[in-house]
Amino acid sequence: MKDQIKSELKKILPDRVVRSLQEFRQHNKPERALLIKMAALRQIGVRPKLVPPTSRSLLFVCYGNIMRSPMCEALMRRAVADSEGFRIASAGLNATSARPAHPWAVEAAREFGIRMETHRARMLDVEMVEKVDAVLVMDFQNYVQIVSKNPNSKKKAFFLGAYDSDAQGIEIRDPYYLSLEATSRCFDVLNLCISRLLESVRCNVGAATRTKDGAAERSRPPSRSSSRNTQ
Repeated sequence: MKDQIKSELKKILPDRVVRSLQEFRQHNKPERALLIKMAALRQIGVRPKLVPPTSRSLLFVCYGNIMRSPMCEALMRRAVADSEGFRIASAGLNATSARPAHPWAVEAAREFGIRMETHRARMLDVEMVEKVDAVLVMDFQNYVQIVSKNPNSKKKAFFLGAYDSDAQGIEIRDPYYLSLEATSRCFDVLNLCISRLLESVRCNVGAATRTKDGAAERSRPPSRSSSRNTQ
């Protein structure tokens, strides 16, 4: 009977909701409590904290370090290439070491003039977290995993999506189960957030934007809708 109910729910509920429920069940009780608390705070309009403007060592983190976080690392590295004192890296909470970037990520990154063919995934460890000023996560699951595994990281864990003021939420969802088009949309959001993150840490270097030929420009990116209209 229980299995039958589950089967019927999967037919009714959207795939995204089903995946979210499956992800929620993977967490232990303390982690579930934190997830619920974060969702509740967001629901009542509490905005997440932003990266301190003095931060210069940044670590981007996602699930597997094959899509979102390496794209952030590449965008940020290029944006601060002419600035001294920055240290940029990325890693995955559940990464398979040395795994190449997802093919969708490789193709979508080319639209921004980014080459991800040589990227290889890295597994997040405690030392990485301790050495940086700020850890930027993509979604609630990332945040909960980092805080539960590294209690001292709570003060330096931030949501990159907090820099997308146009979004309904602060999560930048994983396009892994979606499509190439969804990956490209996700990278649009990442590019926008990187640009605003740079502004917040008082850096005069803009994030890369797409041009018609895929080359990079050092300027503030347009909105997601206008970015697509220029292609």
